[in-house]
Amino acid sequence: IFKFTRFVLNRDFINVRFNLFDVGSNGVLVCGIEATGQGRGPAYQAFDSLGNLVRTQFGLNADFTMDNGCVGANLDGAAGDEVILFGREVTGAARGPALQAFNSNGSLRFTQFVLNRDFTETAFSVADVAASGKGIIAHGRETSGARRGPVFQIFDNNGSLTLTRFVLNPDFTDFQVLGANTTNSVSGDEIITGGTEIGGLGRGPAFQVWDKNGNLLLTRFALNSDFTEVKFSKIDINNDGVDEILVVGRETKGLQRGPAYQLFDGSGNLLVTKFVLNGDFSNVKAFAVDQAGGQQVGVGGVETSGLLRGPAYQVFDSSGNLLLTQFVLNSDF
Repeated sequence: IFKFTRFVLNRDFINVRFNLFDVGSNGVLVCGIEATGQGRGPAYQAFDSLGNLVRTQFGLNADFTMDNGCVGANLDGAAGDEVILFGREVTGAARGPALQAFNSNGSLRFTQFVLNRDFTETAFSVADVAASGKGIIAHGRETSGARRGPVFQIFDNNGSLTLTRFVLNPDFTDFQVLGANTTNSVSGDEIITGGTEIGGLGRGPAFQVWDKNGNLLLTRFALNSDFTEVKFSKIDINNDGVDEILVVGRETKGLQRGPAYQLFDGSGNLLVTKFVLNGDFSNVKAFAVDQAGGQQVGVGGVETSGLLRGPAYQVFDSSGNLLLTQFVLNSDF
């Protein structure tokens, strides 16, 4: 049922992103960069469940023009989400990646520069990885200076650095990080780091599982070196409270069989390999589908060659059996 339409920020904003947000009700968090007009830089707006504007807040400064984004998360355990605004300062003082956290009332909680100015492809997420609960994970690749490759840092909910770990190796690109509860034996989340080794040995996609104290638990290569556009995510496929690791990509070299996914348990055991959709699909993404009392694997993409039928998704059960294929929208999308 259609509820409302809201124009947000203003027409001078670019790189606009939308997230769910708790403002006492299930609302929307919007952020972007005001690049023209007054050119004031990064900002966010928070809206409640009725579409009412709760707050507009500018942060960081106008020199933060790369790797920008925002996320809402409950850092302090009190009602309402805090806002984390992040980006990379590439002009002016050019100090590199930083984040600002704002309390649920809009007051500044802290400002923290992270990693160093030699890092690119920086991003941030929130997971249960700090001693006090929720922590902030900053990650990126050191592509100049010492060129040490992918790394993540953990900050507690007050912005204090608790851990730095270099991971995988400098030959990995498309670096991704997420928090996942891969075991019930330790409280909190583990940290999943993934990427694709395109240099050096060129072994293709791999992921590592780290505990929140920075101990490496396992390394697994996935799919094969002919896969590109690889993405890593989590899913509780058995509905047991423990997350599995979901890897999806497209085999664009070698046999060129198209999109596929693999499912691994938290111990690194391969549970399922499944080719999906068909080789004419691109822009492939995986997601969790929650129906019939548990989660299933959803894979979507756009058929851009062959029959050219446009966007579609498929749903698979925990054993890789196809439950549903559905074309959506139309081929003009």
